[in-house]
Amino acid sequence: MVYAGNPAREIKKRFKPDVIARLLKLKIYDWPEEKFEKLKPFLCAGDIEALEKAALL
Repeated sequence: MVYAGNPAREIKKRFKPDVIARLLKLKIYDWPEEKFEKLKPFLCAGDIEALEKAALL
């Protein structure tokens, strides 16, 4: 989410709800550092389908 102001308030969500659910399903924060580093290009690319496929390998 994007927050702004003082006190901070939600301005908008960065992703649509279905994309958020898909990202949460990947449990990225539970990945070991090695897997995270390997898949970082997919995370930065913004292609959720490619990220999901690469995460399964």
